[in-house]
Amino acid sequence: MKVAKVLPIAVVAMGIGAVGVTAAHETEKKVGSPGFRPSSAGADTFVKAVGSAPIAVFPTIVRTIGGGTSYDLASQEEIVRLLKDNRLGGGKALERKFDAGKLEGNSQWEAFQAGMDTLGKEVAKAEVQCDYALIVELLIPPYRSNEVGVWGIHCYVLDREGANAFSFLLNSHHKMFVDAALRTQDRSAEGQEKLVASAVRTAMKAFKRQVEEAAKQPCVERGQAHLTKGEFDQASAAYSEAIRLDPTDSMTWLQTAPLLVLAGDVEGYRKHCGDMLHQFAKSEELAAA
Repeated sequence: MKVAKVLPIAVVAMGIGAVGVTAAHETEKKVGSPGFRPSSAGADTFVKAVGSAPIAVFPTIVRTIGGGTSYDLASQEEIVRLLKDNRLGGGKALERKFDAGKLEGNSQWEAFQAGMDTLGKEVAKAEVQCDYALIVELLIPPYRSNEVGVWGIHCYVLDREGANAFSFLLNSHHKMFVDAALRTQDRSAEGQEKLVASAVRTAMKAFKRQVEEAAKQPCVERGQAHLTKGEFDQASAAYSEAIRLDPTDSMTWLQTAPLLVLAGDVEGYRKHCGDMLHQFAKSEELAAA
């Protein structure tokens, strides 16, 4: 199997047939979540360990639907750097070759599930000397105009046995994906490589948000439990901890404000409002505005 350092995208044909994978239906309203992450038994363990966990990073898989598959090494090194910069474990580029198999399924969800199964077997076969493996997969539709773009991203986070730990997908339903504008009219190798690099940065930005949201959830649940008991001091403290873990969620900020009032913490409420205004001064989110 040939591993390409520089694309073009449609090299290294893997025998992919004209599968009926279709793009996610475009919706007028985009959700603010950083992708769709199905539940997994290992998610809580991963979130607790991710700050220091060793993670084997595989080459990025680039799929041209109905065309071919290539493996990008430059973005693999970029993922390792971004993991380090965001304190998301110790990324290590895996030099071992692997077979991503064929792109299967009639929807992105089916392709995501099939990919998780295939790549899980590859991870188990690789016997990685890390706690987890991370593989980014990019889906690119056939060329139909002068513009080429990414319409789907899969971020597979698997344990060393190949089981799903924290995998998720992104598409045009998600505001973060749309805002990234993953399109180009430059079909040169350099243009394609820049597109892949942008998509990988988007995937890692979403990964960071996914971890932050998952880390804060126990705090929110604890705060809700205290609130139902009328324990406003403890509830506001729990929500404040959730904000510390994920300061980008405007809804958590808004929910914390009345809790501080109920707890009788007037000075804390005033400071919280000032901090909230500073945090979201330039935000375009309706809730924050």
